[in-house]
Amino acid sequence: MHFSILRKVVAMALCAAVIIGVMDANAWTMKTAALMTQWSMSGTTPLIDSNNVRQEYPRPQMKRPTISWKNLNGIWRFQKTTNLTDPYPAGNLTGDIMVPFPVESAISGVMDYTYQYAWYKKIFQLKAGWDTTNYRIFVRFGASDFTTQVFINGLILAQHTGGYDGFSVDITSRLVNGGTGDQELGVRVYDPTDRISGLNPRGKQVVSPSGIFYSPTTGIWQTVWLEAVPKTAYISSIKITPVVDSQKVRVVVNVAGNVTGLRLYGFAKDQARGTWGGDSVAAAASVTLNISLSALNLWWPNRPYLFNLGLYLKNGSGGAFVDSVQSYFGMRKVAAVRVGSVTYPYINGAAQFLMAPLDQGYWPDGIYSAPSYTAMKFDLVQTKNLGFNCTRKHVKIEPEIWYWACDSMGLMVMQDMPSIGGTPTAAGQTNFQNGLDSMVAQLYNHPSIIAWIVFNEGWGQYNTATLTTRVMTADPTRVVNCATGWTWYAAGHFRDNHAYPGPSTPPVDAAYICGNGEYGGLLVRVTGHEWNPALSFGYGGNNTPAGAITQMTTFMNSFVGWKASQGCMTAIYTEIADQEIECNGFLTYDRISKYTTAQEALITTQYLRPQNAYTPAAIVPPTATIPGSFWVETAVRNDEFTKNTASLNIARIHSENGAITITLGGSDAKGPSVLSILNALGQQVFAATVSRAQTITVPAVAKGVYFIVLKDVAAGQRIRCVVK
Repeated sequence: MHFSILRKVVAMALCAAVIIGVMDANAWTMKTAALMTQWSMSGTTPLIDSNNVRQEYPRPQMKRPTISWKNLNGIWRFQKTTNLTDPYPAGNLTGDIMVPFPVESAISGVMDYTYQYAWYKKIFQLKAGWDTTNYRIFVRFGASDFTTQVFINGLILAQHTGGYDGFSVDITSRLVNGGTGDQELGVRVYDPTDRISGLNPRGKQVVSPSGIFYSPTTGIWQTVWLEAVPKTAYISSIKITPVVDSQKVRVVVNVAGNVTGLRLYGFAKDQARGTWGGDSVAAAASVTLNISLSALNLWWPNRPYLFNLGLYLKNGSGGAFVDSVQSYFGMRKVAAVRVGSVTYPYINGAAQFLMAPLDQGYWPDGIYSAPSYTAMKFDLVQTKNLGFNCTRKHVKIEPEIWYWACDSMGLMVMQDMPSIGGTPTAAGQTNFQNGLDSMVAQLYNHPSIIAWIVFNEGWGQYNTATLTTRVMTADPTRVVNCATGWTWYAAGHFRDNHAYPGPSTPPVDAAYICGNGEYGGLLVRVTGHEWNPALSFGYGGNNTPAGAITQMTTFMNSFVGWKASQGCMTAIYTEIADQEIECNGFLTYDRISKYTTAQEALITTQYLRPQNAYTPAAIVPPTATIPGSFWVETAVRNDEFTKNTASLNIARIHSENGAITITLGGSDAKGPSVLSILNALGQQVFAATVSRAQTITVPAVAKGVYFIVLKDVAAGQRIRCVVK
């Protein structure tokens, strides 16, 4: 967190005790961009509910009870301004905006690319039971781009610099009437985007989008919420490190406030609340829990076991609870291991071929902000469907719930630091370094992240070796790529190249994980689903879907050979979805698949080939429940199925000794559904009519990829599984 408390009170145009302005919720209207997704628009009918926008808790690894937090997403008052020093504006602002969508997006209701400075206002009330005598009240921002000033009741409290990291402001002292009644939250933002070269990490944002550079994101673009914590003492942050070799998890807990007489407890639990281990220590400003686990259930890409973690601050050994936080962790060990003349990326002692798409995370209707949590998860689901075991998050940092989804579905992540455009100025170097530190600290606890990427190609590159060492020191539990493609230095764990459309021979260097950091980008256009058809581009000519698959087969054959002959261990295809005029995704920009089910099955087969075999699952009883709701959703296909069948569902899939056991839960009030199994070529190998909870075992299926489909007339589930 990098914000400074501003000591000077800005001159006000209104008394701090007087709250002016009532928001007119009917004034907001969603705009229509060149393309809209199925989550924001159905035909000409808007689907965004102004009273129910991105309501999920935004910090899944620091979760407090529902009574302790309040979501502030929705319609705020809004208007343009000209600098960061104007007096606080009295009364209503002139317009409205939907938070948390950036100014340039259609969903925001503004859709304007000319903003550098803007005001936001939101009238709010504390939840019942919150008071400033017993609680500290924080306003928390998931992210706001780029400089953000926070005001409460007309008084400035804090300024934060950085467009991608979360920050919090204690607003307790500025609440009026003891926190009762209306309060006013004011926010002023400044975003230069690329108007000033070398100043700010901005990824691919530019004021005038073209080619591989896209629309800007100005202002609040992640969830804003209030959170109440005990005034005496509270858990302020946690750092979770799995220690696989010792079968324990180490949790560093920071506690704010008066810790006299308090004790901190930590317990690792499963989804049924069974305890796997615990530890307790006398509370202090920073303490470490070492929780030994009774069993070592490892987190694997194909079996992502997650432990729940409960942290409790109590008065003494048997006293009352003071504060509690719910979190989770995955037991996995990442390393770069040299075997002979090849260095491999290892997960839990097993080599992994990192097969990933480039994931840039833009949306036609929300720009940086996915229109809904379901939409956000869709790209990840499709990534798993296509056979990838990893994704590269490209020069963007996502909301933490995006990483929670990856943790839960077993999708490894190679995480880029958003790049600076141009040569970094002195201020730009400070901004980049602060952002890099924040990224590593904020995302440290997520088991899905296995690698950090400091620089993409040569973009804003400086002090490469020094910054790489900085990341490796801050986080020795992961591998680090100093600069993917282009200007490489002898630092970190990777050495790769970029080539389009077909991959070129990767570097050969026994001291580093070698491979291909970007390739592909095959142009496949879909009429009616292009951002700007006159400017659409990709690589390799205008391909049909079938032609693209033929080329992918050639690419995969190259990787199979390079893996065997040269130890090539990474392959990153550009990309999972089109991005504005860049039409080289597996999906269009509005998230329509370019391929039929049978063609997608062929793609899956191709992308599994370099892995040869999946890593064995963790050693757990075959009857164990798979934790986490995402596992059974790993291949839900929104383009085929709109919802689950009435109440019949696929509750669990288990593969062992060549057989697939499918457990169904509930019953289907609509009448019988069809349960079927398709192989990777789309051929049906099993079918049965079902209408109630039961367990079905399909024996003697060949090893490979299968799709389990449960479907009634209009809806259903589709689950991808692997038989080893």
